[in-house]
Amino acid sequence: MSSRQHLIAEMELVHTLSKLTPEERKVEVRRQMYVELKAVEMERRQTAALETLAKSERDREETQKVTESLKKASMEKDRRRQEAPKERQQNQLKQERLQWQQVMLKGVKSLTHNFLALNEEQEKRREEADSLTPDLKSPERKKKTLHNNWVAEKEMYRKTAEVRETLQSMQKDRLSVEHWVGKYQQNHEKKREKRRLKAEAQHEEYIASKSHGPQQSVLDELLDWYKSVYKNWLAEKEMETERKTAEVRETLQSMQKDRLSVGHWVGKYQQNHEKKREKRRLKAEAQHEEYIASKSHGPQHPAR
Repeated sequence: MSSRQHLIAEMELVHTLSKLTPEERKVEVRRQMYVELKAVEMERRQTAALETLAKSERDREETQKVTESLKKASMEKDRRRQEAPKERQQNQLKQERLQWQQVMLKGVKSLTHNFLALNEEQEKRREEADSLTPDLKSPERKKKTLHNNWVAEKEMYRKTAEVRETLQSMQKDRLSVEHWVGKYQQNHEKKREKRRLKAEAQHEEYIASKSHGPQQSVLDELLDWYKSVYKNWLAEKEMETERKTAEVRETLQSMQKDRLSVGHWVGKYQQNHEKKREKRRLKAEAQHEEYIASKSHGPQHPAR
């Protein structure tokens, strides 16, 4: 029904506008727009006012609830604070009463009931009573307690000395490992220098033996190629030596961390190093013999 009424109102408005002049029509359209905008604005203000009122009501209720909860918590806290000393005193009295009952009503549990068992039982009950009344402890018991504390302190000092000796032995082992590492590096440098000098002497001897043939240019090219191969070989050997030295250093550091036997690992390393050195020597000799054999057939082989 409302939609029909709205349609009828629209038709009447159109019919009315059709009878007006253009100027009057513009004025009427503006007036209708103003009325509609005013109605929309009034509706918006009413809705905003209702929302504000509802929000203020919710805030008031939440504030009231929070205030009541805080008030209840404060009252509960005050009540517990007032009742805490009484409860603590009652619990302490109950605990002391139970302990005294256990001490005083506890019978002798020894099966033989001899003199030694009776003394032990009395000593045990006396210790329990002293623990409940430390202010009334006898001077003899105080001396005994001091003696026990002194014995425990002496035992603690003894254990500390043992730990100190263990740390000193570990320090000595570490120094011995560093000593062996230094000796190994010195020996390795000497052997590498010796191999270099020997290789240079062999190279010079080879150059001297090959410098009188008729194929001097071919031999010079071969010698240049041999020099480059030899330099590359030396560079590879140095890189391999540095890599192996780094591996040895890491191995020794892991040995120090694991606190293993120094002599055992040094022996194993020396054996491994001897095997690798022998392997390198055989490989170098094989390469050298192969090179000599390949160059002993005359100048018909082209230079590389």
